[in-house]
Amino acid sequence: MFAHGAGRHAELAARRGKILRLDGGGEGLQRPQKIDRAACAVFHFPPSLITVSSLHSIDQGGRCAENGRRDASRYLVGRLSCKSRKGGGVVKIGIIGAGNVGTGLTRHLVPRGHSVMLSFSLDMAKLGETAAALGASVGTVAEAVSFADVVVLATPWGVTPEALAQAGNVTQKKIVWDCTNPLKPDMSGLEIGTHTSGAEEVAKLAPWATVVKAIPPFAQTLHSPSLLIGADRAAVFVCGDDGDARAVVAKLLDEIGAAPVDAGPLRLARFVEPAAMLLVQLAYKSGFGTRIGLSLLRDTAAR
Repeated sequence: MFAHGAGRHAELAARRGKILRLDGGGEGLQRPQKIDRAACAVFHFPPSLITVSSLHSIDQGGRCAENGRRDASRYLVGRLSCKSRKGGGVVKIGIIGAGNVGTGLTRHLVPRGHSVMLSFSLDMAKLGETAAALGASVGTVAEAVSFADVVVLATPWGVTPEALAQAGNVTQKKIVWDCTNPLKPDMSGLEIGTHTSGAEEVAKLAPWATVVKAIPPFAQTLHSPSLLIGADRAAVFVCGDDGDARAVVAKLLDEIGAAPVDAGPLRLARFVEPAAMLLVQLAYKSGFGTRIGLSLLRDTAAR
């Protein structure tokens, strides 16, 4: 909640997509008495600089409100930031791909209060049993997409086009958290190189999608009680052309125990995917095992 008289300025600035300084400078705003710094902490932004649209707003009645225009991504940022309010932090998540990654994410998302629907399995009866055990529901791909605030794409690369085709005629923009990696079937390399990326190809296959690339830790880690590697969180690089959509996926990653890092636009998935391929090679070819991950180190004091 902003200091006296500043709330309206913040709302207008948010609608213009301006960047405000929270250290008392810029746009004539007073320093907020209380702000949600989740976006700073999750994205490793300097705490003095943050896009207002990445913060939730509180109206004068204390109700969680949409920040700026009624945009789905921005609205979800607000909801995820308002977990103290009844139902405020619940996100409906439709997962396409009910294999080890999809069910592993479900294992961590449901206990955080989110509602999950699993889809796309060769054995829907077995999936129903698995979903029931995890506290999730089951549907077709089209049903999962329609249900979801956030769609998670967790399919093997070879069947990704088929899975997305089953979404049908989607008339509303949806955030798609792309967990895929375009591995060759024998895991010897990537089907797609650095001239494009799997994420960019997903965006072409699903024009209704606001794609955010964020490859989670290994499925074996997702099926364990904690994602920690030793005492540390594994870094997950988050790419996408919509900053609010990146913030939504980053918040979900933070909730399940990863360390999301804002890696910028979707085209940078061209380098994120090979980094994940390196982990695959180390885990399965070099004997490191799957309890490995990346970490981003930065000396902020030297900036």
